[in-house]
Amino acid sequence: MAGRRQGLPRRLGSSSAARTVAVAVLIAAVFFVPLAITRLIDLDEGYYGLAAKLAFDGEVPYRDFFYLQTPLIPYVYGAWIQVFGASIYATRALSLLLGLGLAALIARHVLARFGGRAWVALLAVLGFASTRLVAEWYVTTKTYALSTLLLFGAYMLLDRAAAERTPRRWLWAGLLLGLAVDVRLLFIATAPVFAWLLWKTEVTGRTRAVAHWAGGVGLGLLPSLILLALSPERFLFGNIGWASTRSEGGLLGNFDQKLDILGDLFSQPQYVALVVLALVAVGWRLARHQAPPLAFWLAAALGVASVLPTPTYTQYFSTTVPFLILTALELIPLVAGAVARSGDDRAGRLAAAATAAAALLAVGFLYFGGRAIKDSVYVNSHETAFDLGKISSADEVAELIDARTDPGETVISFRPLYPFLSDARQVPGFENDFAPVSAAMGGFSEQHAHDLKLITNADLERLIRGREIGLVVAPVDTRFGWGEAGRPWDAIVAESGYAQVADLDGVTIWERPES
Repeated sequence: MAGRRQGLPRRLGSSSAARTVAVAVLIAAVFFVPLAITRLIDLDEGYYGLAAKLAFDGEVPYRDFFYLQTPLIPYVYGAWIQVFGASIYATRALSLLLGLGLAALIARHVLARFGGRAWVALLAVLGFASTRLVAEWYVTTKTYALSTLLLFGAYMLLDRAAAERTPRRWLWAGLLLGLAVDVRLLFIATAPVFAWLLWKTEVTGRTRAVAHWAGGVGLGLLPSLILLALSPERFLFGNIGWASTRSEGGLLGNFDQKLDILGDLFSQPQYVALVVLALVAVGWRLARHQAPPLAFWLAAALGVASVLPTPTYTQYFSTTVPFLILTALELIPLVAGAVARSGDDRAGRLAAAATAAAALLAVGFLYFGGRAIKDSVYVNSHETAFDLGKISSADEVAELIDARTDPGETVISFRPLYPFLSDARQVPGFENDFAPVSAAMGGFSEQHAHDLKLITNADLERLIRGREIGLVVAPVDTRFGWGEAGRPWDAIVAESGYAQVADLDGVTIWERPES
């Protein structure tokens, strides 16, 4: 139409917010569901699953068993498996639902934040769900989906004009932040971001806001505070102290390894695209004398915190993705403003270029997200060296353990996964397979290790050589595969008179001979 200014694609007025959110969840499900079903088992999934099982068997994290995170996961996932059973599919189903819930929140917030444009909300969720770092890790039985969902909820409550940040919003945001820290201690790094935002609140409302936020954080942290009071030394070791025994680099060292991880992270095209877009958005805002958005500071805080532990892992940075996306979306109003200020001809070119860039970005994310699904399906449909990590293989091992033990019978499993999936009970102190290494690298005396609920290599060797345990389950890829004298565990087990009764996809099961 002559004289009509062209612009970016308009919001879809015929689409209700509920319909847009529903479509966004379906988009996320396209990426999350196949990976939840086919992704290889991560070694830590058995550890988290076993902790959840023990929590509802009456055992308390730290006080009764070695646990390496803040304590909410065992209770949330423990309640879930009481209803749906102890299996990888069951616990992943909960992670999947949490990830889909986060996708819904992203869509809902983008609609509110960027003028109700449905296409922007759907593009944001596509970027979130198709990013390989998210799709591969948010569906596992780990901390990422729940902790990020809680933090994003806190962010949503406060990502608005200062006048709208009521004391009630500060209370709920504090509660959600506290709960996020109860899932993953690293999230405490975001507290200064919220504190700074609080400091910028108008003087007249600051005191009430501080009181409400502090009260919310304190309420959210109650699970951690209660368990800290019950077992202070074990709590501190399980959350901080053990990390200093993970490698010779100590708590914050081994910078070569950190550089390798950062190199791996920035070799992922989707993550690089999000970081670049976020930095462009922040730079553009700064050039217009506008402060970086709250989402940027949360992404930065999580990114810095994820580099600090030794060793660090690429998966840690998956928690930054939703906040990088919200930062990158700040380009939308900036581009829209540039279009509005341009003449008709230039506005049309700018709008066409922005639309093409958004479409190209969506195609790129679809491509790399599709590759992640394809790779996962391929591995699980062929005989490969990764059979040990297949869910079907783990279930077979658990069934064999149940066939050769009585319910509740204690076994030694060098992977906590199998006591989680079976009716057997893991030998105390070995709820995490890192326990004996932590005791050794920490230089702990046997008594100190036992005080921290850690089994030692000497304990394991004593139990095996004394044939005190009826069944020993030893995967071929046992991460810490040597006994006290530096000899392989399979040799120690064989020397002790145990008979090998099965070898299922790289998991050897040894049984004590009858007297």
